[in-house]
Amino acid sequence: MARGRRGGDPALYGKNIERRREGDTWHFKFKVDGVEYRGECRTREKREAERIARETKAAKKGEVHKDRAAGLGPMTFGAACTAWWDEVGKNNKETGLEFRINRLRGLIGENKQLRDIEPADITRVKNERARDLRKAGKGPDSEQLYRPITPAAVKATMVTLRSVINYATKAHGAAVRMFDWTTWIKKDAEEHDVRVMTESEQDLLWPILGDLDRDVLELADFDLKHPKRINELIPLDWSAVDLKGGFIRIKLKGKSKLKDDTISPERVEELRCLKARQLHPTAVWTYVSRRTRAYNGESHVRGRRRPMTYQHFYEIWNGACARAGITDLNPHCIRHTGATRTYWATKDIYFVSELLNHSDITTTRRYYLKTDPEVARDMMRKVDERRKEKVSAKFPRSVPSL
Repeated sequence: MARGRRGGDPALYGKNIERRREGDTWHFKFKVDGVEYRGECRTREKREAERIARETKAAKKGEVHKDRAAGLGPMTFGAACTAWWDEVGKNNKETGLEFRINRLRGLIGENKQLRDIEPADITRVKNERARDLRKAGKGPDSEQLYRPITPAAVKATMVTLRSVINYATKAHGAAVRMFDWTTWIKKDAEEHDVRVMTESEQDLLWPILGDLDRDVLELADFDLKHPKRINELIPLDWSAVDLKGGFIRIKLKGKSKLKDDTISPERVEELRCLKARQLHPTAVWTYVSRRTRAYNGESHVRGRRRPMTYQHFYEIWNGACARAGITDLNPHCIRHTGATRTYWATKDIYFVSELLNHSDITTTRRYYLKTDPEVARDMMRKVDERRKEKVSAKFPRSVPSL
C-alpha cells in the first residue's frame, strides 16, 4: 500500500481507492473519459472497497459508452448554466433570473456532472431554496427585516433548473438523467391564485410610500391604473412616449419586438405633468441617489436623479410593506390588483387580456375570473357609498310629511 498526501492529510492508496485520515472507511477515486469520480465505499475492508470501486468504475464506463453511442457527451452543471445563460437567460428580463442561476450553481456545484445529478439532489435543492430568506425592508428601529421566500419563488427556481438541464441536452447533446419534473414542479389550483391588494391595504401603503420615496409612489400609482409588469415600465424613456397619440412603446416579457401600448387620457396627463418637471433628459421613471458611490460600474452622486431600477423600487416597496405590517405583497401584486379592479369595473375579460398583453385569453381567464372575498367586500362598500352619493344628489335628505 503506497502512502501519499492529499489536501494536506496523509492517505493510504489502493487500486482506485483511498483511505482518508478523517475516517476509517475507504473512498473510491478514478477517472473515466477525463472526468474524475469520487465517493464513499462504506466499508473498512480494502478488498471489498476495491471490488466496489472496480464495479462502480465499470458502470460509469458503460454509461459513458452508451451516452457516446447516443451522441451525448459529458458536461458539468457549471458549463450548462453558462451555456444556458449566454444563449437564453440573458435575453430574458425576468426579475431574479440571474440570482436563481447563481443560487443553483452554489447548491448543486460547478463541477457536478449533469449525468450524476440524481432525484435526491433536486429534492435537496428544493428544500434548501425553501429555507432561504428575503429582505423585507427596515423596521421601526432601522433594523433589517427578513421574510421567507414564497412558494412561487421556490417553484421559479425549480423551473429554471429544469430549463438548464433540458437545454443542455437539446442544444449541446449533454448526457443527463431523465426526470419526472412533476415530482418537484406541481400544478394545482393554487398556481393560478393571484394576490390582490385591498383598498384598506392601499390606504395604509400609499401614504408610507409617499413618505419614503415619491418617485416609487408615482410609478406604483401609474402601474395600478394601467397594469403592466414593473420591469416593462422601469426602462421606459421619453423617446418611446407619444403623448399626442396616447401610447407608450414598451418591450414585453420574452419578446424582442417593441409594442405600442395605448394609454388612457388620464395616464397621458400624468406623463405630461411628469415630463414638464424635467426630472431627467431621457428616463421617464427616476429616483434621487441618496449617497455618492460607485455601484455596478456606474457613478452615483447624492442628490442627482438616475433612471429607476427594480432593486430600488423593490427595496422601497418592501420597506413600506414592513411598516404597514404586510408580509405577502410583492411588487407584481400591483399588476394583479390593477387587472382585477379593471375586470370588476368593465366585466370585459378580453379588454383586461389586451391591457395585460397576454398572448392567450385563456391565461387571463385562468387568473382573473375569480374573486377574493376580502377584496369583494371592499369593492361592494365602495359601490354602496357611490350609490348613496348619487341618491342624495337627486333627492332631499328629509322628505316633508304629507
